[in-house]
Amino acid sequence: MKLTVVGASPSYPNPGSPSSGYLVEEGSSLLLVDCGHGVAGKVMGLVPLAGISSILISHMHPDHYFDLVPLTYAYKSQSLPPIPLWLPPEGRSLLSRLQDVVGLPPAFFAEMFDVNEYDPEGSLSCGDIGIRFAATRHFVPGFAMRFEISGSTNRSLLFSSDTSWTEPVVRLAHRASVGLVEAALESGASQDDRQGHMTPREAAGLARQAEVCRLLITHYPRESSEALLAEARSVFGGNVALAEEGKVYEI
Repeated sequence: MKLTVVGASPSYPNPGSPSSGYLVEEGSSLLLVDCGHGVAGKVMGLVPLAGISSILISHMHPDHYFDLVPLTYAYKSQSLPPIPLWLPPEGRSLLSRLQDVVGLPPAFFAEMFDVNEYDPEGSLSCGDIGIRFAATRHFVPGFAMRFEISGSTNRSLLFSSDTSWTEPVVRLAHRASVGLVEAALESGASQDDRQGHMTPREAAGLARQAEVCRLLITHYPRESSEALLAEARSVFGGNVALAEEGKVYEI
């Protein structure tokens, strides 16, 4: 299994960089996970759109799904057949409202995507990749995802999505090969902010408690990246790094 980081910015894009977006690949399956600001243009420079087999959205905040709009135009321009688009519960109605608000045609997304909502209480199979979910603790309903090779638990990737510390995500992350965990907050963040995101120390503590083998910090502000990495290492140890845009990681 491979992970390619398309974008690792927080809610605002780091200079010249996309917000949340990741490619997860195994065998013939290539998943685009989240599609935030700037992801559409970046992902087209990494892989052909025809090679993407499914798209999954962790939660319906703009920095995780707004580039579905330009991505839809890109699919139309290339006359590609529809592919599955998996949204969290209530995501379909939100996309419909977005179409109305910004003046898009009623079937804008449906023309290019087979729009579905995943059941976070169950599991999802996308070709060679199986996905399980856990509810996050965030400002809107969202879901962490664990990606595994179908029929095997030897290698796995945990994506925390946006969340503060919550036990369901810890359990989902248990002994994952790689934990892609958000750390959007600085250590002195307010209590209100802490209800939806983690500091580097909290992200590293979650990964350590879950016995994750390797930690990649994502959704982070670039201006504080060095201090962020040092803080995470002080908790998790040496096998931690910042998720780097454009980099491919073997799971």
